[in-house]
Amino acid sequence: MRYKYLFPTSLLLVFLTVTANAQPSDSSSSKVWPAEKANAWYARHKWINGANFSPSTAINQLEMWQADTFDPVTIDRELGYAENIGFNTMRVFLHSLAWNEDPKGFRERVNKYLTIADKHHIQTIFVFFDDCWNANPKPGKQPDPKPGIHNSGWMQDPGRPLTTEADFLALKAYVDDVLNTFKHDNRVLLWDLYNEPGNSNKNFKSADLLTRVFAWARAVNPDQPLSVGFWDTNLKALCKIQIENSDVITYHNYDVPAAHMGLIVFLKQYGRPLICTEYMARPRNSTFQNTMPLLKKENIGAINWGFVSGKTNTIYAWDTPMPDGSEPKVWFHDIFRKDGSPYKQEEVAFILLDSCHDKNHQNQTFESQYPKGSFGYDLNFLRRSDSVIVLNSKDGNGQVIVSPKYQAKVFTSTADGLNGKSFGWINYETFAATSLDAHMNAYGGEDRLWLGPEGGKFALFFKPHRKMEFANWHTPTAFDFESWKLTSHTDKKASLSKSTRVMNYAGIIFNLAIVRDIEILEPADVKKLLGIDFDSKIKLVAFSTTNTIVNTSYFAWDKQTGAPCLWNLDMFSPSAKTVVVVPYNNNNTGKIATTDYFGQIPPDRVKYNNGILLFKADGKSRGKLGMPPNRAKTLAGSYDAENNVLTIALFDLDPKANYLNQEWRTDKNPFTGDAVNAYNDGPLANGSQMGPFYEIESVSPAAFLKPNEGLTHKHSVFHFSGDKDELNQISLKTLGISLQDIQVAFK
Repeated sequence: MRYKYLFPTSLLLVFLTVTANAQPSDSSSSKVWPAEKANAWYARHKWINGANFSPSTAINQLEMWQADTFDPVTIDRELGYAENIGFNTMRVFLHSLAWNEDPKGFRERVNKYLTIADKHHIQTIFVFFDDCWNANPKPGKQPDPKPGIHNSGWMQDPGRPLTTEADFLALKAYVDDVLNTFKHDNRVLLWDLYNEPGNSNKNFKSADLLTRVFAWARAVNPDQPLSVGFWDTNLKALCKIQIENSDVITYHNYDVPAAHMGLIVFLKQYGRPLICTEYMARPRNSTFQNTMPLLKKENIGAINWGFVSGKTNTIYAWDTPMPDGSEPKVWFHDIFRKDGSPYKQEEVAFILLDSCHDKNHQNQTFESQYPKGSFGYDLNFLRRSDSVIVLNSKDGNGQVIVSPKYQAKVFTSTADGLNGKSFGWINYETFAATSLDAHMNAYGGEDRLWLGPEGGKFALFFKPHRKMEFANWHTPTAFDFESWKLTSHTDKKASLSKSTRVMNYAGIIFNLAIVRDIEILEPADVKKLLGIDFDSKIKLVAFSTTNTIVNTSYFAWDKQTGAPCLWNLDMFSPSAKTVVVVPYNNNNTGKIATTDYFGQIPPDRVKYNNGILLFKADGKSRGKLGMPPNRAKTLAGSYDAENNVLTIALFDLDPKANYLNQEWRTDKNPFTGDAVNAYNDGPLANGSQMGPFYEIESVSPAAFLKPNEGLTHKHSVFHFSGDKDELNQISLKTLGISLQDIQVAFK
């Protein structure tokens, strides 16, 4: 818990000669489990992994366990975070003063904690005594945290070395009561009787209590094993007591993997199970990525220090205070923020994958927690394949998944946390494929970025002079299966980039770079962007994408060479009552929309209503339509009446610019294309179907760029749900049509 000594080889060798052949020699160790029993006990458990746990609302053990501040709501929520990443064990500190003030209530609160932990499939290691940090514990209101100071309010237990028999008897009553209450409770994994005896310069003064607590616990004879963690080889006499009396050897180590492995080799000499009950201090290069796999490989339990950043201030280093309270660039301990967002998304993804024993166990542990169609289900599914990034709104309800590995996609979003509806469409089957598809690896994604044009004289999806049919259609690899570089990210924003080259249908090779910024939006941002107002009855998630293409070729892109364009495609899950809404300029002349991209869309699926195009998007009939820039407006949307979700897409549009024709034909002017598209998935002629899903798409003008010039296209997505009257006002203000008119359009 405090600064941990290194374990140099010389000290280990000296200590080894003293204790390697040690056998129990006093009454307190006369009932130590034989090594065979300890190993059989350990073999009955899955690999033990988890964290030291104190709820973020508690500064110390007393604030956790006293009646006035015991916080089962926070405990439940935060143990849920632990379950979500595969943790199955928590190490939790008790305190004798909390018991002394209210023994019956204390036992009830411990039982309540165990009930909550068991609900989350978590066993508990309880710790009785502790020699770390502040030496003057007092019951009642606990001190406020000191800004930027690690464990500024953590309390020793007991705070002073005991000198009278009455002192020892009082502590014995506490230990006896707790052990007798829970000695047959399988929710308790192990009793850790004394944390770091001799710390805080107590040294051998702690030996008397250490010896006695082993004796008290042996007299109770609980079903669970007993241990006191090995932590400092300089305290040889204490280490000898710990090693000789522990059924299972627990230890602490915050060193680099090589030094940690040296300690493991030493401790394995005793032939007993090992559990590392403290590790992980990032600035000391003890991390999840370099230590958890080592412990798992050696079949050693892995319990890191710190879980949710809170009043203990353990994101700050032991000996490096930050009195201004600013967040350190590198957290010392802890995994999550209070709202459940991780300090490092890739770290959480690593923990989740390493915590699982096999694919079936992983499915049972994570996917069973959330129903299919929920954001939690999709997040856990995606974490199996990628260290995805989750952007979070301030209230924690709005969340957006971004994937560097899968072409900088926004895979999905939610307005209502892990249990909320997942708005994006994900093609689970493609993730299970054992080889790449020659045409398109359709992973799905709520917002993916492609380059156009797809077809036409300057198509990017067909090799030069090949017939434009599906057999010859191939998605450019940078937008199909190659990963992108994550250049930066915070809880609110991710920036990604990709450099690549593509060849068009005319045989021209374009060298280019793409930069893509994705940012989650807050309600104030949404109100400003859409010019609307709404109240707290509305649930919202929204994100913006800013996409820039740069010409890195040595020549200009013009009408002779052809030019690419940026193309945002939003894939959503449909219902039987989903309708796409595309407002258009009713005063302009010319065709309103192209409706025969993949054959003519049946007339009973498209309607025009006074400047509003309505397109039935139920995922049951394949068809695509497009709207030219002189007709289109800067937004489109959809309404899912079955789930009461209003979706808006807002994008850049220049009605005077050249847009590229994307149809699979070469007999049309390549620079008279559509600016907005909508697609409804449906069965192919052979009866097969990828989805169902539907899409809302926007494209940039042709990127006529000189070398090193860039073009930017912005595309944002908004999902609203909640009070229907409020939704109706948003629909009227943005799309220009009521929800009622949308609902009756195809009845």
